[in-house]
Amino acid sequence: MIVKYLNKLQWNKKVGNFLIKRLKKNKKKTLNLILTGGNSSKSINKFLIYKLYNNYNLNIYLSDERCTKKKKFLNQIFFQKINKKKKINFFPILKKNLSFFKSAKIYNNLINFNPDLILLSVARDGHIASIFNINNEHKFKNVILSKSKLNNFRRISISKNFLEKSSNLILLCNSLERYRNFEKYSKNQHHILSVLSKKKKLLVITKN
Repeated sequence: MIVKYLNKLQWNKKVGNFLIKRLKKNKKKTLNLILTGGNSSKSINKFLIYKLYNNYNLNIYLSDERCTKKKKFLNQIFFQKINKKKKINFFPILKKNLSFFKSAKIYNNLINFNPDLILLSVARDGHIASIFNINNEHKFKNVILSKSKLNNFRRISISKNFLEKSSNLILLCNSLERYRNFEKYSKNQHHILSVLSKKKKLLVITKN
């Protein structure tokens, strides 16, 4: 695991520029990005897309989604709004007129590849994507679907198995408090962060 500290002044822009520089090294014309939909990463996601879309064919996937029909709670709405201005290839998790289970199954097959970037943020309680360290879920190879509600919603999320296989995973801790939580949960051998912190290629970005 590698930890990178960036100055808190204009932190989002510095993270964005760091990620762009990293992505340009692979010299691909098509980039497959799996991005978190969390509020703390929206400005970074927007910065990335706006800076990259002129020179790359962008395929954007979500790390997780709430199981609801109410648009105000959906992560995909943010990316669909960007897509109206910047023509990217966006792949939402939820499929219109299909059940949550069928949507999860389709998404599981869709993301059967090694993305050029998986960008996730570490929440205050230590969860990433919608992996809450519970066993009450339908498990596919690359995706999980929670059977019960987590913070008022069932969730579809990329799985622990998928993250363990990825060689391009970056975790964002947008405050020192969240980084301290990351360190705390990494010591719990049963927690997802403990598993991921053992990955040599895992990169954690935080503020100094």
